Amino acid sequence: ACILPAIAFGVLNHTQTNGNMDVRKTILAQGIGGIIFALFGGQPLIVLLTTARIALYMKVIYTISVQSGFNFYALYGWVGFWTAFFLVVYSLTEASVLMKFSTRFSEETFGFFISIAFAFDAIKPLFEEFLHSFYGCGDDCHRDASMLFLFLLIGTVLLGYWLWNFKSSPLLNPTLREFLSAYSLPISVLIMTIVGSGILYPVEDEPFVFDEERHLINIAPLTEIPIWGIFVAAGLGFILSLLFFMDQNISSAMVNAPDNHLKKGHAYHLDMYVVAIITAWTSYCGLPWIHAALPHSPLHVRAQADLENIYIDGAVEQRIVRVRETRLTGLFSHALIVVSLLAVPTPMQVIPVPVLYGVFLYLSVTALPGNQFWQRLLLFITQKSNYEPYSFIRRVPSNVIHAFTFIQVLCLLFLCFFGFIPVDYIQMFLPVAIIVLIPFRHLVIGKLFPKRYLDALDPRMMSH
Repeated sequence: ACILPAIAFGVLNHTQTNGNMDVRKTILAQGIGGIIFALFGGQPLIVLLTTARIALYMKVIYTISVQSGFNFYALYGWVGFWTAFFLVVYSLTEASVLMKFSTRFSEETFGFFISIAFAFDAIKPLFEEFLHSFYGCGDDCHRDASMLFLFLLIGTVLLGYWLWNFKSSPLLNPTLREFLSAYSLPISVLIMTIVGSGILYPVEDEPFVFDEERHLINIAPLTEIPIWGIFVAAGLGFILSLLFFMDQNISSAMVNAPDNHLKKGHAYHLDMYVVAIITAWTSYCGLPWIHAALPHSPLHVRAQADLENIYIDGAVEQRIVRVRETRLTGLFSHALIVVSLLAVPTPMQVIPVPVLYGVFLYLSVTALPGNQFWQRLLLFITQKSNYEPYSFIRRVPSNVIHAFTFIQVLCLLFLCFFGFIPVDYIQMFLPVAIIVLIPFRHLVIGKLFPKRYLDALDPRMMSH
């Protein structure tokens, strides 16, 4: 679940930066950065990844460097150092305390946006594949490759999701069900790779791009940029630091949520400081940035948890009994990610590109169960007599639930505008849009609904 997105984002970074960031760099940054965080982070259950938003910033930095004649690694290094500086300031001033105003509304809206972003990253290349090779291609069509692309992408998702749900199946014994569920993604990728690169090998399918002549580490030549370029980097670094601040804290809040019953205390400020150090290191070495990510962080908690089934009015709900709070899973998994560098390009290139995009869609759909926003959205198309007996349904009238959900949908569309509009310089302000959700929740929504209903629909998730 960590190495496969690293490969997929590495492919995306290679395309958007003309090879300055590639698969190997992404794997190395995630592996070493993850080991550092597992050793020194205050909440080791958090998973650090590079993300689509970071890929966007790298694309913008590359575009600015080309247009201004800057060395890409020099500008990238300065932006990263400024970002690390602001993160240290946030840590030392305990700015994460401001997240006490964050509630389920903003955190689940952002989490749902991340699911949409993963789905978008998967569907966009599928659409482009059919546009170029299936329709409007004249006599030079490769419709068999397009159909294979669709089959491998959808097959990865369906098989992975089916295995992920296997823990609730009556088939086999509990140990095998738990194994298949825990390793649903790698099993799905392995099977679809065998199908795509083995059984259906005669169908044309290009592997991801890999340039062996590129250096794995490129030390940032910080002096090869004028003074005014450093100030440009400061502006970019400040906006990027807001993205880190929100992603890091929202991921931390979801990991430390009271429903997870963690025994050890949170460490928001220490985690921010460690991420700042990792950001400075990756910036100097010309490696992709990483920070706490959704949905991997809460999924890691769930993977370490013992669950029990609770029967409420005939419905079954899973609740966490306890979580194994350890640094070992993060440490060993990221050590294996570093070792996997030996598998680039062979045999990593054997994995078909559509299977990698299928991983994005898998992460999108598996993040939805348990999200109250998703549960309330389904109520719009569910007969009232068939509502699941969620606790908020028993405490809040249905018309209030629908009105609250409708406003949340509008906020989600607000984030999607900044996240998907095809103008890079507008997308850069996505962190500001995310921050706006918090005061909007208190200053607007807080006056539209009675407090007793908001306490049921939208409690604060950050432990104080």
